[in-house]
Amino acid sequence: MSRRRTGLLATLALGLALALGVSPATAAPYVPNPDDHPHYGFFSVPYGPDLYWSRPSGYGGYMLDLATFDEWASQGYPTPRLVPSVRYDRAPWSPTIIAAPRIPGWPTVSETHALTWDEWSRVGYPNPTVTWTPAGTYYRAFLNSPDIYAYNAAGPHRLTFDEWRASGSPAAPAYQVHPDTIFYQWSTSAEIFMKLNGSTTKLSYPQWASYGYPSPMSSTTGFAKLTWDPTIAYLDGRPVTWDEWVAQAFPTPQQYASIPGDEYCYDATDNVVAYDGLTFTGEMDAALGEQRIGVPLAQMAVCAPA
Repeated sequence: MSRRRTGLLATLALGLALALGVSPATAAPYVPNPDDHPHYGFFSVPYGPDLYWSRPSGYGGYMLDLATFDEWASQGYPTPRLVPSVRYDRAPWSPTIIAAPRIPGWPTVSETHALTWDEWSRVGYPNPTVTWTPAGTYYRAFLNSPDIYAYNAAGPHRLTFDEWRASGSPAAPAYQVHPDTIFYQWSTSAEIFMKLNGSTTKLSYPQWASYGYPSPMSSTTGFAKLTWDPTIAYLDGRPVTWDEWVAQAFPTPQQYASIPGDEYCYDATDNVVAYDGLTFTGEMDAALGEQRIGVPLAQMAVCAPA
C-alpha cells in the first residue's frame, strides 16, 4: 500500500484550488450508487493534513490509502469527512505512538502513521494502547540472520526471544540479505566478512554463495604478523588485542619475515641483531636473527654505536 501525503490541509488545498481556478484532473468523479459502502469517499484525520481515499477497487473489493492532491482533484475536490475514530498504539520497545485511522466497515487498517510530538499534542495527548502488535505491524526474517524483525510505522525492531513470544511467536519468511549487512575484505586476505547488528562473521564459500555472491567492500588496511612471532598487528601501525581479533572473526594475517616499516641492524660488538618493529622489539642472537629475518649478516645495516 502506498504511503503518499497531500502536504496540505484539506481545507487550505480546497481554497487554493478555487482561488487559482484549478480544473480537476481528467479522471471522472466517482458517483456512489445505492449499493455502495456508506463510507466510501475522502476522510481527513485530526492530527495532520493527510487525506484518505476509501473507494471500490474495481475487482469486487475495496481500496483505502493515502490520497494525493491530484487524486482529490480528480474527484472534484469533495469536502473530506473526519474519520470516525483513530486507534493509538505503542509497542513496549518504542516510545513512538502509531495512529491508525478507523473507518467503520473496513476489516483491517491499511495505513498507519507515526505521530510527531506536535501531532500528538494536536489531538490532546491521547494515552496509547501498549501492545506487542501495534496496528500495521508485520514480521520479516532474513537469510543471513537468525532474528525476526517487527516492522510498523515506528520503524523496524529486532525482536528478542521474549518479545517474539509475547508477540504470539509469529512466523516470518526469510526474503533476502538484511539491508544493513556489510560485506568486506581486508587487504591482506581473500577472506570475506559479514557484519550485521555489531557482530562479524567470517564467511565460508557456501555461506557466501547462499547470499548471492555479494561483492565485498575492500579495506585499505589489514593484519600482519612475523613468521617467527605470534603477535598480530594492524598494518596501519598498532598491535591487535586478543579481544579485537576475536571481534573481527579471526582474520588471517599476512605473514612477513620482516613487516614493512620494521627496522633491524647487526651489532658486531655483541654479536646480536637488534630489531625494532610493529610487533616485536628486542635483540636476538646473530645466527637466530639471520635465520628469522632471512637476510645475511653481511647485508644488514650496522648498528650505530650506543
